[in-house]
Amino acid sequence: MRPLARLYNDDFDIEIEVAPEESVNLKNEVTEKPVEDKTEIADHINHQPVEINHTFVIAGDEAEDQRDRLEEASQYDEVFNYMDVKDYRLYENMVILSINFNTDAQISNGYQGEISLKQVKVAEQETIFVNLGTNPSTGEKVQQNASETEERSNETENVDEDSTDQSIITSMIPPFGGDE
Repeated sequence: MRPLARLYNDDFDIEIEVAPEESVNLKNEVTEKPVEDKTEIADHINHQPVEINHTFVIAGDEAEDQRDRLEEASQYDEVFNYMDVKDYRLYENMVILSINFNTDAQISNGYQGEISLKQVKVAEQETIFVNLGTNPSTGEKVQQNASETEERSNETENVDEDSTDQSIITSMIPPFGGDE
């Protein structure tokens, strides 16, 4: 039996047999700037997300079910945790970049394939309250009559593009037929 790799989150959990080879790519990007004496200096190191590539085999009575579950996982809008096969290292916040399924006469009751995963950085929203205190010149509280800022969602707002375009155009072009 081949080693198992595990891909899971709160809603999904699957183990797949993987080839002993695992490609884990760790990359850094270094920005360099030329200086006056024609040499380059490095001023930033930007750590790139981890990328993992595996060859896998799903076979047996549950091969079709596992394939369906992997296809479903590739369409998730959520991140996964990935446990590797060699030293059981955990990689968090992984997304499936691609899955390729190959049918082969050597595997009559299943599939061989490749899966590519990439780690993503997840932004977190934070609310910060700032107390402004008093205006030093007047001695009045700055926030005395302040109202709360309306909380906004991450969803896009619907805007009637035709009326927006028309109002911009009419504000730029003077009316025909003389001066107003």
